[in-house]
Amino acid sequence: MLRIMSKDPPNQTDDLLREVRQIQEAQLFADRASDQINEQLLNVIKQVERLGRRLTLLEDRLTTLAEGESEDEQASPPDSL
Repeated sequence: MLRIMSKDPPNQTDDLLREVRQIQEAQLFADRASDQINEQLLNVIKQVERLGRRLTLLEDRLTTLAEGESEDEQASPPDSL
């Protein structure tokens, strides 16, 4: 009955419905792709944060070691030949 009430010829209505379905499918695909990219981005951000914390710990250890070596050099007498 929709075709009788519609002013568009039947093939135009079918074409429009087909286009709407294609657009909806493309939108669903884009939404899924966007969700996947967002999830991957969040994982990368978490990795960067972990690596940043690890780098900070390593810098602190290196600083502590360097300070310890400096204190050792000051405390020990120079080598005599």
